[in-house]
Amino acid sequence: MGHKRHHDGSARHETVQRISETANPQVALHARIQRRAYELSRTGSGASELENWLQAERELAPESASQRR
Repeated sequence: MGHKRHHDGSARHETVQRISETANPQVALHARIQRRAYELSRTGSGASELENWLQAERELAPESASQRR
């Protein structure tokens, strides 16, 4: 029962990230926004990294996106 290790150590990184997300809701939100922005970039839905990030924020944390306006 172990994690499959990749040459870049990604299994360890994923475990550390999950622990951080559980311990701090802000970290969890940031991670979800980061993943969504990445998804947007992969689908070609966004025009730039910043626009992808802002779109992800609007989708996942509308209250924080509206506070910056």
